[in-house]
Amino acid sequence: MIEPGARPLALVTGASRGIGAAVELADAVADVDRLDVLVHSAGIGPLGTVEESPAEQWRQTFEINVVAVAELTRLLLPALRAARGRVV
Repeated sequence: MIEPGARPLALVTGASRGIGAAVELADAVADVDRLDVLVHSAGIGPLGTVEESPAEQWRQTFEINVVAVAELTRLLLPALRAARGRVV
């Protein structure tokens, strides 16, 4: 629920480069105390066949597309709950 006079606050993930790798995740969201919407739009999808894709590529893809999403959501749960926010 948005307080009267407060503007909704949204965080949209995603960038054209690896900027997320340059900051520590917990530090980046430490000061967020209210969040109305968290939109997960970052991800990777390497091209190639299963035969051509080494295990490390699968691990990196899983880490970015699943683990990072879950960890960011976990870190922001208190702020999302405070605002009765949504995750997309």
